[in-house]
Amino acid sequence: MSGEEKISRGDAEARSMNMGTITGAIIDEAIKLHRDLGPGLLESVYEAVLGKMLVGRGLSVERQKKVVFEYAGIRLVPCGHSQRLRVSA
Repeated sequence: MSGEEKISRGDAEARSMNMGTITGAIIDEAIKLHRDLGPGLLESVYEAVLGKMLVGRGLSVERQKKVVFEYAGIRLVPCGHSQRLRVSA
């Protein structure tokens, strides 16, 4: 997938979640997804489905977010890396 895709933000209650709650939701949904679909699909399929599952739990998800690399005052934008899923409340 080229570029960035933003999935809509969830409700106000989800925005107040703490990091542990968000992490727990990601792990729960990833385990459920793997149990239901099993191995063998393209990574992009798992990524898209997991993103939609997390939105269903009221989280905000961005896919293929470009990563800015910075070291010793050197800033590379974009540096060729991307976050598969960026999840926030």
